[in-house]
Amino acid sequence: RLLREGASYAGIPLDCRTGAEANVTFSGDGSHLAVAAGTLVEDAGWVRVYRTSDFTGDATPNPVWTVQGEPGYFFSAVALSSDGRYVIAGDRVRPHGYGHPNVPSRLYLWEWEADREIARPIAHLGSVNDIEVSPNGRWIASGANDGKTKLWDWNETEHTLEEHLTL
Repeated sequence: RLLREGASYAGIPLDCRTGAEANVTFSGDGSHLAVAAGTLVEDAGWVRVYRTSDFTGDATPNPVWTVQGEPGYFFSAVALSSDGRYVIAGDRVRPHGYGHPNVPSRLYLWEWEADREIARPIAHLGSVNDIEVSPNGRWIASGANDGKTKLWDWNETEHTLEEHLTL
């Protein structure tokens, strides 16, 4: 789900600054919320993970994990594995390459509690718009403005992420 500045969950602000866009997702068990955000003109953007049990009262919760993006890109899509252990994000290039079909974008896969990046393959030519993880955790699907959907084979035991097919 895409959120704009001033976004909140259950009335709790999620620190989306002026001009920011955010994409959010829950883990399958509802224990975590991941937020990917950035602006089109400023910093590199970030991904944050929150524990939903921290959403009490009206105070802004502190994220339990944050990663900064690379300059020139921001995170445009995010997903969590069903158990909430892994975060998958896709990026988007800022203007002047914004929406340009020949600018490569990446998927990022982290085991967030260990603060470890596992994979960063080039995923698409153009911005990654959506990411989904299969309920059994084996497959990751990504869609982008290059008009393609890619299916990725995720092997949690070997920590490999390989492109399986393009639709």
